[in-house]
Amino acid sequence: MIDEFNSDFVIMAGDFNLVMNPELDYYNYRRTNNPNARKQVLKLMEEHNLSDVWRVQHDNIKRYTWSTRNPTKRARLDFFLLSDELLTVLDASNISHGYRSDHSMIDMTIKFGKQVKGKGFWRFNNSLLKERDFSNLIKNEIKRTKQQYCVLSENESIESVEDKDVKFSISDDLFFDTLLMNLRGVTISYASYRKKSRENREVKLESDINALQNSEDLSNESQSLLNSLIAELEELRKEKIKGVMLRCNARWIEDGEKPSKYFCSLEKRNFINKTVSKLVDENNEIISEHKEILLNIKNFYESLYTSRDDELSEVEISSLISSNDIPKLSEEEAIKLEDDITLAEAGKVLKKMKNNKSPGPDGFTTEFFKFFWTDLRVFLLRSWKFAFIKKELSITQRQGIISILPKVTYGNQREIKLVENK
Repeated sequence: MIDEFNSDFVIMAGDFNLVMNPELDYYNYRRTNNPNARKQVLKLMEEHNLSDVWRVQHDNIKRYTWSTRNPTKRARLDFFLLSDELLTVLDASNISHGYRSDHSMIDMTIKFGKQVKGKGFWRFNNSLLKERDFSNLIKNEIKRTKQQYCVLSENESIESVEDKDVKFSISDDLFFDTLLMNLRGVTISYASYRKKSRENREVKLESDINALQNSEDLSNESQSLLNSLIAELEELRKEKIKGVMLRCNARWIEDGEKPSKYFCSLEKRNFINKTVSKLVDENNEIISEHKEILLNIKNFYESLYTSRDDELSEVEISSLISSNDIPKLSEEEAIKLEDDITLAEAGKVLKKMKNNKSPGPDGFTTEFFKFFWTDLRVFLLRSWKFAFIKKELSITQRQGIISILPKVTYGNQREIKLVENK
């Protein structure tokens, strides 16, 4: 029935006649009641990302919803199962005395706040690297951007000047940032058009397949066409699932496993795990208002990363260093470290970087830089060298992303506490 509803959110409640945790939910029972039914409910919870509301909010507290005398037996047979996506708006749950029933009453309170979801961060889809049209698009955009900002003499052409010798009308670090911004723009446009085309093709395939399956034409030609269309549809859906894997950071899938509801929901779960609905501030007060949460997080990290050089004004660094047995670089090592970074060194480091990672907030993956390394390497190196001269990295190279993860407290409520490690 849940599959038929095809809803993103599920709330189940009632007398399940079984318990989630025999150690906490039974009193004076000799054996586990309905063990096979319990396995099915646990499987259902895993597949649909459901949680036991009472246990989420009350951790190891023992409370029961049904009891009998002679002998005295108690059990928590009644409970709510709630989608993990709704745990961020779960406010309270309770067990109280029932009316005209041998079962207690269970209730829960949900409060829908005004939490605003940000636009998030774009990430490059590595599957685009397999398409020749996309590769040509990126190479042409690199050439176009280079031509836009280059400064040539009368007798020079963009093709006659090597990348390392091209003079730009803007600084090298700004040029590389601009180049990545332009590459990101054309990539998003290309991917958007590609996605729309594939969605239209998928709708057309589904329509043609349904028509053939309902047709009375049972010829070999008709069956062959049907098989061909089904194979194409499966391939399209396989590509879609790869995108889900990338966004949910899934690194595994069993051989031959079909994309299940559980697997596809990992993408939603990844977002939920980063949703902060409550925060404990420095005064140990709980904040639940969305704007206040954002302001507290902002203020905390501004303070954490504020320069504290003035606190070291009276500290004699050399005395601290000399008092410890700290190894020193040889003169040859020191000179080598002061040398300019070479293309060979940069390429060697790139090869060692793990795939399926985004090295920076621009969203381009390691695979992207490896694939277009020949086209980008000189401009990246020039940007680094300019940074050494300027003694400051470019704007995007100075940026970073802080990901806030909920701290499990008060029986698994999604709260976080900002604590400065001094």
